[in-house]
Amino acid sequence: MTRFFHPAEPSDRPAVEALLTASALPVSDLPADLDGFLILLDGDVLAACGGVEPLDGTTGLVRSLVVAPPLRGQGIADALLTSLEALARKRGLTTLCMLTTTIAAFAKARGFIPTSRAAAPLAIQTTAQFQGLCPDSATLLIKALPRT
Repeated sequence: MTRFFHPAEPSDRPAVEALLTASALPVSDLPADLDGFLILLDGDVLAACGGVEPLDGTTGLVRSLVVAPPLRGQGIADALLTSLEALARKRGLTTLCMLTTTIAAFAKARGFIPTSRAAAPLAIQTTAQFQGLCPDSATLLIKALPRT
């Protein structure tokens, strides 16, 4: 499979929602147009998706990063996160946040730093994810994006 991530289209929404739901990730707050989301197709099947939601002029939230179970362990998530970071830099973001209950070790290995929720930037504190969509047990991780 060629690992070419491309921007999600509104017509991709049913497949994105199905993959997220199957992975127990929230879908209720997805942007209608899926702006900031990248997807990977394996033939006609959605293999992976993830997004960057700008929160203010400099901070973004990595969200809904998921790879279909049969394709995990092949480096797809790593390539997707790298692509999302490039998208964030292109959009002028300098910091990325992530809330997760499952991939904290993955994120830490890629430069994200666990941060207490009490020290969360205001931009993340006001999101639906921080305020309850993600459980209080979700780990908050933050990464400063290097300039390229």
